[in-house]
Amino acid sequence: MNSGKEPRTGISIHRYASGAAKAVAITLFLSVLVLVAWNMFAPDLFDLPRAQFKQSLGIVVFVSVFVSMRGIPRRHSVLK
Repeated sequence: MNSGKEPRTGISIHRYASGAAKAVAITLFLSVLVLVAWNMFAPDLFDLPRAQFKQSLGIVVFVSVFVSMRGIPRRHSVLK
């Protein structure tokens, strides 16, 4: 026996926490980008109301769910 400690397997809680923090930071950053882009262009071009932060956050989450879906046939995709 070397030191009596078993080798650790799997991912530590620190990696989970840092991965979750990165995902939240990226989501918030993209939400701000969507908010700024929407409020710069959509109200003037399409006569739409200005967006709030939680609406842009919803758009980012909604799009990320559909982009990450599996099982969608990609027969007609250019990027096979």
